[in-house]
Amino acid sequence: MRQYAGDDIFIVIAGNKCDKHSERDISLEEAENYAKENNAKHFSTSAKSGKGIEEMFRYLAESIIRV
Repeated sequence: MRQYAGDDIFIVIAGNKCDKHSERDISLEEAENYAKENNAKHFSTSAKSGKGIEEMFRYLAESIIRV
């Protein structure tokens, strides 16, 4: 994404299905490390319960406003 949009974009990684810990393919630590290495922000989310969704969009909105 940065290759096409430049460095001044905000990237979030939504780790979905946070309510299904036993079915996880990627550990939380691995996801957060990947996000950090790629100058992104990781959020654990659940489309089913809505957990983490509002926080993720709030982060994006506040980041955009600060620019």
